[in-house]
Amino acid sequence: MPVDSEAVELVERRVQDELRSIQDQYEAALGGDDEEGTSFHALDAPLRVDQVRHIVAPAFNPEDWIRRGDKFCLTTASDYARDALSRYVGTDRFLPADVFADIVLDIARGRPVRASELGTARFLNLAVVEPSHVAENRLPIWVAVATTMAAGKGYVDLYEVLPPLLSDFDILHSEIPSDASQRALLLPPPSSEPPDDRFAFVIDLMRSVDPDLADRIKQQADVHGTVKAVGQFEDELWRFVRKHVFEPIAADLATPRDRGG
Repeated sequence: MPVDSEAVELVERRVQDELRSIQDQYEAALGGDDEEGTSFHALDAPLRVDQVRHIVAPAFNPEDWIRRGDKFCLTTASDYARDALSRYVGTDRFLPADVFADIVLDIARGRPVRASELGTARFLNLAVVEPSHVAENRLPIWVAVATTMAAGKGYVDLYEVLPPLLSDFDILHSEIPSDASQRALLLPPPSSEPPDDRFAFVIDLMRSVDPDLADRIKQQADVHGTVKAVGQFEDELWRFVRKHVFEPIAADLATPRDRGG
């Protein structure tokens, strides 16, 4: 059954309004000057902003945080601390597309998010924090979610298929001793890795969902690179996102639930 376009727009507006509200909280905490000022609650999770690395992480252990000049950030002084940081920065990050989509569904429903604080922080680092600093990455993030979900590949790790992100490596990696445990997880990727290669996977996968759109993007990608090519199809790709992310959510919300008994 076709979903009313107004219902889809309502779902999208509800989700994006919530994300904009969280962005306001994030940006306020980014300028905070003490423990309380760098902390906030979002999607039922207690969070704190690493003002140096520009990420959010669960605000559980105050001893995990240090002051660096006039900013607060997560420490890397111990094996435990480096392991904790690697959950949000570097090659050990992990967020399947279906977890991202489930959190979006929970936001649209107005219900508590079912993800863990770890999953919520990773979601917000992609949906809110990254676009706050690198605006051109907002569309590729949502296109990656829409494509993988529409192709039945919700298990795909988004971090493996997105363009270069702020959290790809620890910008303070040079301060970690060369023989330290977990150091390799926080290092920059090899310089030989072409930055467009990861997102090219998404466009290839899009062929199974919308071959015409994928082929037109690929033609431009061969000339300008994948990420720049995506920007040339912005309006069309946002329609693609609405169809494959927000329309299924609107359909879910419109489905009568059997309350039992």
